[in-house]
Amino acid sequence: MKIQTVFFWSEIQRFSHQELQFFHSLSQTLMPLVLYKSEEVAAVTDSCRQGLGLPQSAYQSCDDEASFIEQCCLSADWVILFSNRAYTVKARNFVIMPLPFWKTVDNMNSESFTSHAQHKLIYNELSSLYMDSIGNDTEKETNFLKARFEEVHAKTVLDCCCGVGRHAYRLGQAGYEVTGIDFSEAQIETAKRLHGHDHVRYVVADARHFDLAKKDYDGAMCMWTTYNYFSKDDDLRAVVDRLWSHLKQGGRLILDSKNIPALETVRCYCRTTKRPELDLTLLIYKRILGDIQNSQYFYFLDEKGQKHFYLDEEFIRFYYLQELQKLMQDRFELVRAFGDFEGTVYEQEHSERLVTVWRALR
Repeated sequence: MKIQTVFFWSEIQRFSHQELQFFHSLSQTLMPLVLYKSEEVAAVTDSCRQGLGLPQSAYQSCDDEASFIEQCCLSADWVILFSNRAYTVKARNFVIMPLPFWKTVDNMNSESFTSHAQHKLIYNELSSLYMDSIGNDTEKETNFLKARFEEVHAKTVLDCCCGVGRHAYRLGQAGYEVTGIDFSEAQIETAKRLHGHDHVRYVVADARHFDLAKKDYDGAMCMWTTYNYFSKDDDLRAVVDRLWSHLKQGGRLILDSKNIPALETVRCYCRTTKRPELDLTLLIYKRILGDIQNSQYFYFLDEKGQKHFYLDEEFIRFYYLQELQKLMQDRFELVRAFGDFEGTVYEQEHSERLVTVWRALR
């Protein structure tokens, strides 16, 4: 899928640091096209071009911007214009995106990020695209889980925030009895459709408040940076209490997330899925802001000949290992901390992930 990103030279000159940061990050993934008017030629010098880090071919003199963009729409699958100007281009594959397009952390800090996550498109109307939208190795991740659960001869597992059930399904195939819970009805519906199994049961429930009849699970898990939506200490503590109350003494709990000290502060990349009925390009932009990660997901979708564009946003809070130990005390003790799903020992400054294994206390 060819996606053309467009900026106006005159607006780039007024970019804030964060907007310029996005521009530079995007240029490493999709080559932006910078339009300038003929009277701006003197300003668009070689030194300015070098300052933006783009080749000369990325600059285009254009006095009739609307007509030029319409022509771009004829040669590209999608054209996205990052601009605060009002533009009307009659093309189904044209999107205009104001800058900045992200919410500020200050506006989010007053509430739990869980409240924000409940309205994420990928957990609601785009749930059917979940498996096409995430970069994962479910087999490797499940093998890691099985190795940890086999250490205590676990047979029953609680999958907290199970999403579409990709781990629950694989564990069910391996003979485990699994209960998956998730707050999203759409995710649970997708899980039942894609990952239904005789050994797996799915339940719509909030991880902070669920109460199942069974209170003696051998193991539990919360995978794929999901517990990080519980951005308030009281939130995560509530989840910990619920999990503890559903595990038998000595039961294992596995918590998995990305490892913030090793992450680049800004990342921009694409994921693509192409099948006869689906052509999806997902542009992902992530920023690390202290212990918060803010992400935007640009969905460029062609499904059965119908074009659709969606923008989804996410906020998560990363917990450091020391913070987790403090929040888990008197409920769980740390057994081991891994840095990846291969079982490498966790190193705070270098590991890709923080995967912790805990033992339930009584």
